[in-house]
Formats: sequence, C-alpha cells, structure tokens
Amino acid sequence: MQSSKKDEDGPNTHVLYSQSEGGINWGEFKSVLNKAGTSLNGVIEQDLKA
Repeated sequence: MQSSKKDEDGPNTHVLYSQSEGGINWGEFKSVLNKAGTSLNGVIEQDLKA
C-alpha cells in the first residue's frame, strides 16, 4: 500500500523539487498538502517533528 501512495505523491513532489531547483519549497509543499487533505498534512507534520 505504501508504494501505491508514493506513486500518487510522486508527480506532485517532482514538481515541487523542480520549482525550488533541488530543494523543497516548503510554502508550496504545505499548500499542496492542505489541498490534498488535512489528514495527510497531519501525518507529514508528525514525521517532521519526530
């Protein structure tokens, strides 16, 4: 299941990396996460804080 989740996030993540030229544009990243759903956003933030 985790692999299929990566496939969904892959294209969006690739665009974020391209826009920031090799690094994550966190403003854009969080904006996409908010649009994707607060549940996913919460999981990501927990991982970052861990």
